[in-house]
Amino acid sequence: KATMTDRLKRFGYVNIELNRDSILGKKGDILKGQEFHRSTIDINENGVFNISKPKSNKKWQCGYKYKNVLGAYPHINFLGNMKVFCNLLDIIEKACREDGKCI
Repeated sequence: KATMTDRLKRFGYVNIELNRDSILGKKGDILKGQEFHRSTIDINENGVFNISKPKSNKKWQCGYKYKNVLGAYPHINFLGNMKVFCNLLDIIEKACREDGKCI
């Protein structure tokens, strides 16, 4: 369930810890990103990410994974997360055959 609000619900830089393996990396990996949004989402399971604010005690869960789709609020800066970027490239390479057709 998603709901729009009148004002920003989350704003600024965040630390992202993966709660489980995904296309972004392995459980426990830490990523850097940012959030800015005015909506909230309620899901019936644990989020894919544990989110925390640098220099703050604020923490929450975020992210939803269904089959090969991953949806989440944080915007990930791949320049500061080259391990994630390389992991994505590895997944793409494994999914494509030598003839160039992807499976």
